[in-house]
Amino acid sequence: MAVDPLLPHNFSISPVEEVCCSFYLNRDRISFSVPAPYPGWGAIRAGIANKIAALPDTSKVTECSLIYRDRFLLNNDEISRFQSRINQDIFHITRVSDTESALIPTAQSPELNACVSSRFEGGDRQAWTLNFVVTTRESCRFDDQDEILSWFDEAHALIHTLFDQIVPAEIVEIIR
Repeated sequence: MAVDPLLPHNFSISPVEEVCCSFYLNRDRISFSVPAPYPGWGAIRAGIANKIAALPDTSKVTECSLIYRDRFLLNNDEISRFQSRINQDIFHITRVSDTESALIPTAQSPELNACVSSRFEGGDRQAWTLNFVVTTRESCRFDDQDEILSWFDEAHALIHTLFDQIVPAEIVEIIR
């Protein structure tokens, strides 16, 4: 899967509801969340760098994950129409429930494991929520802080690529 790390979306209305960054130092999970409003990747990356800098030994980091939760206020008909257009050559789509599907990219990176959950929320504020989850493929070791930050940069770029493959141009024009 081709990933372009220089893909700034720069939306005027950010759909990002929350970003979660995690890594494991042996078995201890270290994580933090950034709620809306989305401060941009630079601020999140700086937060990751601060957490990593406080570690006694970065070589003991064994797993990483990056999760972006995006939410679009749409009605059920719009969501159904957009979901039906998701390219099944790019994603394996598995229906989890009446309101949720799992989208697994057919091509995966050797270092990154990616999936997206697509969920419809009914009620007064109907919405389409996409959870983009990227994790390390398997337990790994990083030599230094720069290697860990590089992994998060690659995960962020992959999330941008997945977003572009799932979210239709009609929605992108509204939030641009």
